[in-house]
Amino acid sequence: MSQFNAYAPPMMWGAWVRIDSHIGPRTYNISYEALGDTLVMGRVRYFKGSDGGTQVIEEFRDSTTITTSNSAANVEVSFKGVPTGSPVQGMFS
Repeated sequence: MSQFNAYAPPMMWGAWVRIDSHIGPRTYNISYEALGDTLVMGRVRYFKGSDGGTQVIEEFRDSTTITTSNSAANVEVSFKGVPTGSPVQGMFS
C-alpha cells in the first residue's frame, strides 16, 4: 500500500493530486479518510475503456476500485469538504 496526502477545501473541489503513473491496464484500490470532523467527498481522474480509453472523472466516498485503460497516464484524486475543509490521508494499492 502506498500513501498520499491532500486537502479538501470547504464546499469546493481541491487541487488534483497525482497518486501514481502507469503503463498499460492496472487496477487500483483507493481509500481515504478525513483528518478533521467533516464529510469529505472524493473523485478520481483516469483513462478508462478499451484501447487508450477516454479520460473520466468519477466521484466516490471512502473507497473505490478502478481499472485503467491500456495507456500511459496518471491517476489523480481530489477532495471536497462538506461543510468545512479537512486534511485528507489516503492509501492505494
